[in-house]
Amino acid sequence: MVGSLVVVLPTKHEGGSLIFRHRGQESKVDTAKAVSDGRSCFVAFFSDVEHEVSEVTSGYRVTLTYNIFMDKKASYPPHASAEQTEALRSSLMAILADKAFLPEGGFLGFGLSHVYPINPLTTELQSLIPRLKGTDSTLLRMFRNIGLSLSLRAVYTKTNEKHNGQPERNQVMCLLEKFPKVTNEVEYDILSYLCRKDFGGVLVYNCGDIHSLKYYEDDSICFPIAWMKPREVELNHFESPYIVYGNQGCLDFVYGEVCLVARIGGPGNRFLDS
Repeated sequence: MVGSLVVVLPTKHEGGSLIFRHRGQESKVDTAKAVSDGRSCFVAFFSDVEHEVSEVTSGYRVTLTYNIFMDKKASYPPHASAEQTEALRSSLMAILADKAFLPEGGFLGFGLSHVYPINPLTTELQSLIPRLKGTDSTLLRMFRNIGLSLSLRAVYTKTNEKHNGQPERNQVMCLLEKFPKVTNEVEYDILSYLCRKDFGGVLVYNCGDIHSLKYYEDDSICFPIAWMKPREVELNHFESPYIVYGNQGCLDFVYGEVCLVARIGGPGNRFLDS
């Protein structure tokens, strides 16, 4: 299920407003006012939007509620207005034109705005692309329009520790295009393990935090990533178990979330994937 459709029938009532909350923002639909002219009111919203109905103080509020499911071959049609898309495109192009921004290239990262059904054991990560919602879908379209490839990546971290509710600032991360199935015992660092050829992981670090970092532990190359839209760690968070080998095999976990990521080159060669 990706959303809900509420049809408010034109019955006289007071109160009963629909209240929506998402990412710290709140909006309200006064259904009593909306049906006061004798016409029904239709309201649709994504499934990860928190919602409630205020108290009905008089009359009768009658609604029909439908669950909305996504067809496997369908994709989300809505996108931002032309003005919003152009403003976003102009801002991005201005950043890419700045020679001081990622002077040796790296990655652009965007935290997702919506929640998706993710199970690293069964979900094919790239199958979620045509099902991106709202601003996530808008970002994907905008990047394709300017000639940059934006893709979904699993962002793995070594620990689940946070500082003041946020991910560790100097944390090294591993980007993967698909969820790995770790079936063998891991004898060394899990992030380096995920960079093996059969997994294809790429190590990155937050570019604004540790400018001098080029390598990680066993001289694995790290690339800077600039988070253009902050990661919402708890939004599409998951953990994957694996067996780590020391004196004996024991269970450990690698933590991660799903984000949108694009790779860029240095000034004059930003569009590596075009």
